[in-house]
Amino acid sequence: MTAMLPQEFRGKVVSGDGRGRQIGFPTANIDVADQQLSAMKCGVYDARVSRLGEEFVAIANLGRRPTFDGEQLRLEVHLLDFSCDLYGAEVDVLLLSHLRDEQAFETVDALSTQIRADIVEVRKRQAIEYDGQSQ
Repeated sequence: MTAMLPQEFRGKVVSGDGRGRQIGFPTANIDVADQQLSAMKCGVYDARVSRLGEEFVAIANLGRRPTFDGEQLRLEVHLLDFSCDLYGAEVDVLLLSHLRDEQAFETVDALSTQIRADIVEVRKRQAIEYDGQSQ
């Protein structure tokens, strides 16, 4: 059974493989207990991330990163319009809605193109949800 949305997770930002940064979409890898994540459907989510009272628009991927032959279930978030270092920070991640299922892409360029399209969709959804008040 898949957990209902919205769904919130709290965890510490830990080091990942650095692939998101390499392709232009740096991600914060959130250390969350696997049993919490396994109740969720793998895929890409419209999300918000909170830290120290600040809230940021984000896109999240919950899954195993099939384009890179990943095996471990991970929660990674890309904060839109944000460029500070979050390593070691405790954050809250709120998954608002499921955008699409996780999938393997033929190339990193194809993945990057899809991420850009996903970000456009996140901005649209959050602009509607927050009456144009999203960051």
